[in-house]
Amino acid sequence: MNKKKLNRETKKKSTLFEMYFLIFSTIIILPSIYSSKVLDPTLPTRLLALGIIVLVLFLINILRRNRVKKNLFSFTNKSIFIVYLAFVIWTFVSLLPAINPSEGLFDIAKTTLTLLLLIYIVKVLLTYENTIIVLTKSVILSSIISTTIGFYQYTLNIPGKSGYELFMALYEIKGLMAQKNQFSISLFLMLPFTAYGIFILKKYWKALSIYGTLAIFITITIIQTRSVWIATAAFLIFSIIMIGAVLIRKNGITKSKLIKASVISFSTLCSVLSISFVVLKQTGALETMEYRISSMFDMKSHDNQGRLHIWESTYNLSKDNIIMGVGAGNWKINIPPYFPYNTDIKWQNWRRPHNDFLWVLSEKGIIGLMLYSLIFLLVIYYSIVILTNEKDFHKLILTSLITSGIIGYSIIAQLTFPIERINHQVYLMIFMAIIISFHYILKKKKKYLYPNIFLKIHPYLIIIITSTLFYSSIYLNSELNMNKLFIYGNAGKWKEVITHTEKAFSKFTTIDAFSHPIYLYSGEAYIKLNKPKKAKIDLIKALQYSPTNIPTLNDLGIVSSQLNDSAKAIHYLNTAIEIYPKYEVSLFNKAEVYLRFKDYENAYIALLQCNTKTPNVSYDKYMHFIKRKMDN
Repeated sequence: MNKKKLNRETKKKSTLFEMYFLIFSTIIILPSIYSSKVLDPTLPTRLLALGIIVLVLFLINILRRNRVKKNLFSFTNKSIFIVYLAFVIWTFVSLLPAINPSEGLFDIAKTTLTLLLLIYIVKVLLTYENTIIVLTKSVILSSIISTTIGFYQYTLNIPGKSGYELFMALYEIKGLMAQKNQFSISLFLMLPFTAYGIFILKKYWKALSIYGTLAIFITITIIQTRSVWIATAAFLIFSIIMIGAVLIRKNGITKSKLIKASVISFSTLCSVLSISFVVLKQTGALETMEYRISSMFDMKSHDNQGRLHIWESTYNLSKDNIIMGVGAGNWKINIPPYFPYNTDIKWQNWRRPHNDFLWVLSEKGIIGLMLYSLIFLLVIYYSIVILTNEKDFHKLILTSLITSGIIGYSIIAQLTFPIERINHQVYLMIFMAIIISFHYILKKKKKYLYPNIFLKIHPYLIIIITSTLFYSSIYLNSELNMNKLFIYGNAGKWKEVITHTEKAFSKFTTIDAFSHPIYLYSGEAYIKLNKPKKAKIDLIKALQYSPTNIPTLNDLGIVSSQLNDSAKAIHYLNTAIEIYPKYEVSLFNKAEVYLRFKDYENAYIALLQCNTKTPNVSYDKYMHFIKRKMDN
């Protein structure tokens, strides 16, 4: 074997390993990572896994660099990578005005890793021509595994339940995601590939593609995530329009072909609806389905009112911080004072605004939103160029499906929070990488005016990647200890709660998955142990990291009262009530503080502000006692 042939074989094996590792790790392994030992079963574990995947891809390319003289990253000069990099940098910059900069580290780590993953996926797509076939088959297998788990969970949780119990049981159908809505989104993101498999694969792979696609449609239907219903409808409409245009342009459509395609499409839709109806009817979930459909566009429905209140509050927060935003990861800290007076406390407990574009605007300002939106607009622009200039039939079909998938993703992003979820971001990067690679090949002759800097900085990326791994490991350790903390708290073991608070807290992890400062828990543990001085120390620490956290302010009111500092107690409780005027706990505690210090008139006024429809168990007793004292 001569030297040139040996080099070709070495390159082929290396490329094959890189391709299979990338696809297997992102499509099969990453979505399977799930741990019940952390508060969020997927977020910290998958962030760490993503960091490891990117590190391995980095090492593969560094080791190959000395053997391959050709620049395999020339595509990084494309505008989209410049814009994406600017978005990452602006995420850093947004932390300058942040109350708690450490809360932006997750966003920085995730956004940086997804950019690097995007680059490596494009590189693999351009290096090995069979990548898309292997990728498609892997997604088909993943869809079958995921829907099988979903069907099993459905049969396990739904039959025999009705009403509210049935509604809550639906949330147990979550596959290997954190909850059912995220599971439904993950299935939707597989649709472009399972549908593509129907077009280009043969024999049993085609059969598996058909099964996977039908299984996804049925699962999405029966687990009732409305944002995904809308996205799926948009996906189908845009796919039919774009693929129809491709077929007309490439082959032309005869009357018989049009009839055949219409019959197949109609039959598929009828099959999905019929199977879903039977499943829903047999399991008693049809009534819930009817409610979900009827309330979808009802702006007065409970769910829609919650979203509208959250969006209104986030918009008002954004207006006050329009340029820089409040800082990555700081929405949950800054939003409470912006909630309307009549907002239900359930919605005040939301930890995200359920709209990615509003989320970016509020945390990163108008500049961040422009950069984020421009990434999507560039991908859509690339898609239009491909659809109008590309001649390869398979590329045109896949571009149509991927573009429809991105449009569907954008709809979901306006109703929930896929930007936070690692699995969804990986699929989005795969979508974008395919469009970018097709466009790059199509416009390969284009001359860029600026030099390719990625090759120059590539060796130094090890610093960035290891930094994200370092943060991810601290984040995972914090979540593990927080989970133990809750277990000990439920068991009334307050000393262990204090121990695990110290283990969970670090300068990088200051707030838990429920948007509470971690030191709140040790403060409450000290209250249970009747140690108000130590409780106050930890609660003040907690307040530094989240100044608008109502439970922290309420607890500080309690311990200040116990330490005979009535002025401080009333100050903390009034601050909590100013943020949320309907917070019954603080209103009643305020009355108790006044009563403790024999200020009966203010105690009476505070009690009058409480909700008499669902009063505290001591309300009547206190009211009777105060009235008697005031009469005397």
